[in-house]
Order: sequence, then C-alpha cells, then structure tokens
Amino acid sequence: MPLHDPVERSFVRHFTSPERLAAELPRWEDTALGRSASTPMQTRSWIVACAETFVRDESLDVIVLEDAGGIAAVAPMVCSASFPAVNHLLGVRELSEPSDFIYRDEAALDSLMQVVAHDGRPLILNR
Repeated sequence: MPLHDPVERSFVRHFTSPERLAAELPRWEDTALGRSASTPMQTRSWIVACAETFVRDESLDVIVLEDAGGIAAVAPMVCSASFPAVNHLLGVRELSEPSDFIYRDEAALDSLMQVVAHDGRPLILNR
C-alpha cells in the first residue's frame, strides 16, 4: 500500500530522443514543482542540454508525470547499452555532479516511483 495517494488523473510521458525532449518537454518555473530547484541539474534547461550533449550510446528515458495542475514529477534517466540494461540518472557519470528526481510533493514522488519500478530494469542512483 503506498504511503500517499497517487496523483489522481495523471498521465506519463517518456521522452526518448533529445530532439523530441527539447521540442516537447513542458516548461516549468524553478518553483512550479512546489519548491525551488536546489541545483541547476533540477532545471528543464539542464536536462535538455545534458540529453543533447551526452546521450549517444545509451537510450534516453526522461519520464514526466503530469496531471491537471501541470508537471507533477520528472525522472531524467538514461538506460545503459550494457547487459543487463540499467537505468541511471542523466549526466551523473559524465559530470560527476549530483542529480535527483524532480517532484512537486510526496504524492507525486510516490507515483513517479511506481512508474520507475514498473519498468523492471535495475536502477542505479549514483548522486
């Protein structure tokens, strides 16, 4: 049983190409997700720039959870080309900078984690 009710009437989008990400990822203000971005890596511009710069031999998978209020949560990830395939946070290995999921509140984070867990691939969260 989840700790919080999932975000109601939400939908999930997966951005799998840097070009589509740049064109279609909804814009948000630094505080639109309910809190200020604590690092540049939690901003839309950084996610797009990182995807355009570093995604080459991996599969981009930026997961965006949206609801009636707009973006509820973002998981900026890539999937390695190794076997077994492993998901990890976008840009962490290349830049040795911390990164995180971006979310409006605990309910949005719970819903995002359900989507990430449902994928079934191992997840490495080096920060």
